[in-house]
Amino acid sequence: MSFSIARSDDGHGGWVSVGRDVLALPPRQDLKVWKFEVEDPTKHAFEVSAGALRGQLADYRLTLSDCRCIHVVEYADHFLVHWDEVSPKCDLVEHARRDAPGYYVAGTTSVFAAIGAACAGKGNRAEGAALGALVGLFFGVGTL
Repeated sequence: MSFSIARSDDGHGGWVSVGRDVLALPPRQDLKVWKFEVEDPTKHAFEVSAGALRGQLADYRLTLSDCRCIHVVEYADHFLVHWDEVSPKCDLVEHARRDAPGYYVAGTTSVFAAIGAACAGKGNRAEGAALGALVGLFFGVGTL
């Protein structure tokens, strides 16, 4: 994990310097920022968002003009900040595929299981769901 020294004099509550630092890292690599170094992200165009449950208080995102996004995860005394290749505001499925592949594969498995159960008929729903889940798992992994 990297650490950022935010510059609160950047005119944006320290978030411009944090953004510059985090975008210099590979996607999804967290940068730790102490809360006392920056202002509330919602005062600087970040929107409340959702993210994988990691014991955080809240998640915030700032979608960039090229559809990447800066993702801020709030804890009691610090933020973890990283950037995602695709903002969920631009393309939720592609965001899951590229930035949250475990959720993407779980989603494809679930969708195909439901389709398999629906297509199987009354007496074979369990088998249809199992076959659909298997197809969805292979589809999800194969399209990462």
